[in-house]
Amino acid sequence: YRRLVTSGSPVHIRCRDGYEIPAAVVREYGTYSLLVEVDGVEELVFKHGIIAIRPHGPLPYEPLTPPS
Repeated sequence: YRRLVTSGSPVHIRCRDGYEIPAAVVREYGTYSLLVEVDGVEELVFKHGIIAIRPHGPLPYEPLTPPS
């Protein structure tokens, strides 16, 4: 989720109950939920209800940093 937040790339979210968010930007994430922005409005989506999150395109490369 960190890469989605830092890149600001739009994603398609599909939920278990059939609800779909075709173009959302992940703003924050926590243990149980995602805060996404859709058309300027923020929505809270619980992770247990998500089936798939698919970026609209490739995410920018982010090199791995070794633990210090």
